[in-house]
Amino acid sequence: SPNWHDQAAHFGHDDKTVLWGNLLWDLRMSTPIHRFDRFSDAGQSQFHPNGLEVILNSEVWDLRTYKLLRSVPSLDGTRFIFSHTGDVVYSWLLHAPAPEPGYDSASALSASAAGLSRRHLSGHHHPIQTAFKVLDAHDYRDITTINIERNIVDMSISPEDHLLATISIDPTDQCTSSCAARLYEIGRKRSLDCDSDLEDEEDEDDDDDDDDEEDEDE
Repeated sequence: SPNWHDQAAHFGHDDKTVLWGNLLWDLRMSTPIHRFDRFSDAGQSQFHPNGLEVILNSEVWDLRTYKLLRSVPSLDGTRFIFSHTGDVVYSWLLHAPAPEPGYDSASALSASAAGLSRRHLSGHHHPIQTAFKVLDAHDYRDITTINIERNIVDMSISPEDHLLATISIDPTDQCTSSCAARLYEIGRKRSLDCDSDLEDEEDEDDDDDDDDEEDEDE
């Protein structure tokens, strides 16, 4: 049976429809207008920014015909967010900090409410346990995988799509005291920038050597 604590309601782009789990509601009607097939209780459900698709865990459904369009393995069992332009999807495996010493059983319930299935809590076999994926939001192909070597709790994108923030915890010490915020610059290829800097330094060194040789000849 579905974990109802794991569901979040989302407005459609026409402000007339709401998606909650696999149920699609028209706010002008008293009952759901469609119930999508759901192959897993894991993951999340959300409208695509293009207004034409609905994503339920790893399945993409046509909002006009209610037919299954494709399955996206990189979204299976993950949380995901779209860039503000709707061109990119960022997905990660949901983790939550373990209760601090002295917490009562309500902490365990809050973890359940955060959408943590037993598979998510263990996370041992998931390919992005300590990483997040970047996907093309048009065809859902993988663009890259960024391993931050920490378990991601949440993620947010700046309004201009220039910066990506992650909240993460230490995999070996999953308590709130190990939480950390990291900031990433979207679109910047750090390795190439570093290579370019090194090349510039080498060019400058070569120029200096040439100048020294000319001075010696004189």
